[in-house]
Amino acid sequence: MKNTMKKILMTVIFLTVISFGISGQTYVSGGIYSNTTWTQANSPYIVTSNVVVFPGVTLTIEPGVIVKFADNQSLEIRQGSIIAEGTINDSISFTSTSNSPITSIWKGILLNGSIISKFDYINLSYSLGGINGTLPSNDTLFMKHSNVFYNNQGTAVTGNFLIENSNIFNNSFGISLNSYTLSTINFCNIFNNDYDGVNIWGPTKIINSHIGCNGQKGINIEVANCVIENCCIEQNQYGINVSSSILITNCSFLHNKFGVGIGGNNGPSLTHCSFQSNGVGLGCVGTGAVIQNNIFDSDTIGIDIYNPANTISCNTIQNSINYSVRNLSANNSNCINNNYWGTTDSATIQTLIYDGYDNVSYGLLSFTPFLQLPCPNTGSVPFSAPNGCMIDLSGVETRNNHCDFNLFPNPSSDFFTISISERADLVILNSNGQTIKSLKNIDNKSTLNVSNLANGVYFIKVQTDTGVSVKKFIKQ
Repeated sequence: MKNTMKKILMTVIFLTVISFGISGQTYVSGGIYSNTTWTQANSPYIVTSNVVVFPGVTLTIEPGVIVKFADNQSLEIRQGSIIAEGTINDSISFTSTSNSPITSIWKGILLNGSIISKFDYINLSYSLGGINGTLPSNDTLFMKHSNVFYNNQGTAVTGNFLIENSNIFNNSFGISLNSYTLSTINFCNIFNNDYDGVNIWGPTKIINSHIGCNGQKGINIEVANCVIENCCIEQNQYGINVSSSILITNCSFLHNKFGVGIGGNNGPSLTHCSFQSNGVGLGCVGTGAVIQNNIFDSDTIGIDIYNPANTISCNTIQNSINYSVRNLSANNSNCINNNYWGTTDSATIQTLIYDGYDNVSYGLLSFTPFLQLPCPNTGSVPFSAPNGCMIDLSGVETRNNHCDFNLFPNPSSDFFTISISERADLVILNSNGQTIKSLKNIDNKSTLNVSNLANGVYFIKVQTDTGVSVKKFIKQ
């Protein structure tokens, strides 16, 4: 009995020390041993040293709560649960205590065998690991309506997940996921991350999402049993890099240096996709890919073939700036039969192909028979990004030195002027994320005519050498 009373007394003293409020804020550190709620009334919560939610315990965070972390500190969910569900009007923020925060200044949220992991309407910024860790097979990471930005790693989780209606941007790395069973990324914007936007190591479905302006790969997939559908993939170094048997369908690849790169010995099925204005639309290094019912239009190079052991048929390949197809293999091949080339003149088609006739190091490429008309269900040119390419950054903070620009007047009925400190590329998107107009190398101060646009809400995306920014524009 004496030992029990001593233990209770020590627990009370410990909790009194680690959690106390001063002037409307609450300082927390150490262990959470019983179900606890962090309330808006006691917000902000200042994490002065690592906080651990112990096994079987639930930490609930109310809408509107701000959690600030001292340098190098973290929140660990150790076989416990976290429920951080904000609202559209009262989001929950996880950030740094610093007045001038930098990436990786605090460690992040560690899911260490967590039982329940729910995040809705959260903002998470300036951490080392974002939301990271390993989940048991019976848990699923739910993250919805959230913004994850200015972290070294946005999300890095081994386990099942559902990420919806969220923005992952301006991180060093966006999302790295290794799921046990088929998991989903749906209606997300993953853009302007320094390296890869998405790294996938387990069965995953990426749908209705915008993957853009990432420094290296938009999506990198190393496993089979994945689906990428109805996505807009633009302005990445590599749109998709894949070395396994997956399905890529109904996607748009725009302004990437390389649209899709295929490696490995069991390639993907690539169907009903649109490639436009890429450096190279498709590069086939691996084997076993099936490339059908796609449009390649206005790419510098439509398709590069490094290995002819792929099926490339029933595609439209036209208006390429340099070549529609290059055979960069030493082998002769007939892997591009039954495609439409934008012309029915065989002599003209031959000029669109780079092979052994142009460089004896390479084999000859047979393109006959070829189609007189585009294949049915291939689509038409020009094309637009599919529905689901959303840009919704309302409520997200921006850094003043990150590709900032001014837009005026806003709203406007006929003209607006954009002012920026350096030359830039500009894209106007509608509320569905579809590209309405794009301009290259605009001057520091340019006036645009928008009188032909229907009244409504649009998004102006500006990209410079220093980054990308998006602002809302109202046409009235």
